[in-house]
Amino acid sequence: STYITTYNTVSEAPTITKFAPAKGKPGKSVTITGTDLSGATMVSFNGTSAVIKSDSATKITTKVPVGATTGPISVTTSTGGPVTTATSFDVK
Repeated sequence: STYITTYNTVSEAPTITKFAPAKGKPGKSVTITGTDLSGATMVSFNGTSAVIKSDSATKITTKVPVGATTGPISVTTSTGGPVTTATSFDVK
């Protein structure tokens, strides 16, 4: 007899619970906290793409991109998204 074992992996869509700091100038480091954030493929500040410095299941580190304006932060991962913050990041 031949037995086939199948493992189903359920991937959850990412969520953002908070980000810090709440404001900053381009170049400022920002930490985004949430769930299912690993495999981040895009982070944007009000539509302006940012470089992902590091990411894990619960945290992404990035920097405010040049040209960003005040607005929400969005994250897309290989399993879902984009998910957008409920509050705006204030570019100062």
